[in-house]
Amino acid sequence: MAPTRPEAASLDARYPESERTLDARYAESERMLHNGGAAGTDEKYDIPLKEFRGPDDEEREKLYEEEGHQSGDETHIEHGRCGVGRCSPAWAQRLANLPLFVMSYGLAGIWMSALGPLLGSQITSIERHLGLSTSNTGLIMSANDIGYLLAVVIGSYVGKQLHIPRTLCVSAIIFGLSSVVMALGKLSQVRAELLSGQNSSNSDDSSQQQYLCSAYTSWVASPSNATPLAEGANHSEAGDVTRPAPGLNWAFWLFMMCAAVGGVVKSYRFPLFTYYVESNVKDSSSSALLLGTSFSAMVFGPPIAILLGAYVSSIHVQLKDTGMSQLDQRWVGAWWIGFLVVGVACIVSALPVMCFPRHVRKELDTPDVRKLKEDPGPVVRKQTLSDLLASLKRILSQPLFVLTLISGLVEAFIGSGAFAFSQKYMEVQFNKSPQQVSVAIGIPVIFTLASGTFLGGLITTRLRMGLRGCVIAGLLRSIALLIIQCLYFVFGCSNTQFYEPGTDTARCECSSESPLFVCGDDQLNYYSPCVAGCTNSSQNSQMFTNCSRLDSDLQQVKPGLCDDGCPYFLYFVATACALAFISCLGIIPSYIQTIRTVKKTDQALAMGTAAFCATLLGTLPSPVVYGKIIDSTCEVWSPVGGYCLLYNKESFRLWFVGVGQVIRVGHVILISVILWLVLVKKFGSPEAGGRNDNSVKK
Repeated sequence: MAPTRPEAASLDARYPESERTLDARYAESERMLHNGGAAGTDEKYDIPLKEFRGPDDEEREKLYEEEGHQSGDETHIEHGRCGVGRCSPAWAQRLANLPLFVMSYGLAGIWMSALGPLLGSQITSIERHLGLSTSNTGLIMSANDIGYLLAVVIGSYVGKQLHIPRTLCVSAIIFGLSSVVMALGKLSQVRAELLSGQNSSNSDDSSQQQYLCSAYTSWVASPSNATPLAEGANHSEAGDVTRPAPGLNWAFWLFMMCAAVGGVVKSYRFPLFTYYVESNVKDSSSSALLLGTSFSAMVFGPPIAILLGAYVSSIHVQLKDTGMSQLDQRWVGAWWIGFLVVGVACIVSALPVMCFPRHVRKELDTPDVRKLKEDPGPVVRKQTLSDLLASLKRILSQPLFVLTLISGLVEAFIGSGAFAFSQKYMEVQFNKSPQQVSVAIGIPVIFTLASGTFLGGLITTRLRMGLRGCVIAGLLRSIALLIIQCLYFVFGCSNTQFYEPGTDTARCECSSESPLFVCGDDQLNYYSPCVAGCTNSSQNSQMFTNCSRLDSDLQQVKPGLCDDGCPYFLYFVATACALAFISCLGIIPSYIQTIRTVKKTDQALAMGTAAFCATLLGTLPSPVVYGKIIDSTCEVWSPVGGYCLLYNKESFRLWFVGVGQVIRVGHVILISVILWLVLVKKFGSPEAGGRNDNSVKK
């Protein structure tokens, strides 16, 4: 309950005008409310700022105006009460501190950052289940960015006026629900039954007989359905390299919708989180360490998602034992379990964030203390669309901010597409199953991502890096990435070689409509059991026997490609971990660089604008572009769906790595220009606390 006018008059009588400061008036009003106030009063009160004006309040009013409020208005501030509604026990108030908030939201952020990598680890299974091409899965990833774009700028600007912890909590809950709904795509049976081999248990079923040499004539409905494998032809001639165009089913659109919703609710999390920390931290120079600690926790999301992906990839989509090898092109992992786990974990871990107050109490010895308690009432807001446009114009007039923005979107384009399809690249390049790739990179990435992000924040704090230091760090990082990633061209494998039947071999009429790559006992790859001359198969189609074209004694083949003996897999993993570590070193400096190029009141909008542009021109088109590039290297398409069965490894490597390297060269040039402006044109001379504001137009 607010103090009445008589109470205010009593305060006027007790304190002379020269002593009537905010702290004194608030302290006295608190004693009156608790000891001598009217009956029925409680701990909650609010006092309009304009009723208390003393000569010592100029600094406080300046800080108040910097938060976006108008001098002398009726706006009120909430401080310090930890809880939800009337449930704010005294024992819980010790928890209302910034480090605990950083840790709590970092835990929720782990699962919000896990969904994208989980999707990347399950691309192969999802494509086989739903009959999607890599371009289609790229569209799903881009849908997340479309949702992001719809809300990031407005959310960043308006969100800082809301109760930030509660806003972040509700957003995380909605994000978790969208992940759970995506798991419903498992109900789609399009392509799944044929690919998973559920019908192969019956020896007389066409799904088993179609692969055999002796069964060809009885299986084909008409001559027009078959393209015989000509003698001496290679696998690309045998397979129909023309991409089929099957219709997209409802599960694809469900993925698109949920991905867009997830993008909306997570769009403003980093800008609001950064603004909350910057606004409540005691010493601005320590904000980098707090942000680094939280981001270090969040980077555990990708490796956890990768390891979770490894587990679900080892389980059949129908949760039953099929005896099928994971290298079999018909294998579909239980991808949907991963989406359920991530969604539920995100919801549960977000709930504690709801309890944090709008403003965390600061130390009592700081000059900008206001010993206010939380006001549950509405806050009067004076900011309008014209203020937003004015702030936007102000930040876009800063040359360093604009160049930093362009640098960020270039980096986002390179990283988004490469990271989204990195596991698919490794599966194709080294002939590994999704589980093998996930296990190989999951554990090392945990340490490289977390240690890189935390170390980057620690170095930034210890060196008190300002704008100049952050730009130098960014340039060195980009050069190192450019040089090390050249090793990807070396650590690659040659194209898969297939057996080519000769004229001296008994001819089998084999159809390109029945591709099933198999490995023979002679360690040769065959386009199908039919090409190998196999006439029999085991009951679950895991071994084809009586293969006349094999020179081995057993004359049998099994689904999957033979191990080609490529020795570079572990070297590639080590290089990828080194690149991940170096990339994470620059996360905190890049954030600090962005917010140090604008005024403090514009930091949240600057972060939101930078994220908007990076998404619009970086992360949104990148998965689609990379997906098109990957599809262009496909040699054999599945006749029963829109996904690729066989890629040209050398073309895949050249385009996948080469595109990123060419763009990286441009990124190095751009950062060099920024550094030239800082050093030669004297933008951003360092000040105390690492803040560089003399390049900012006031």
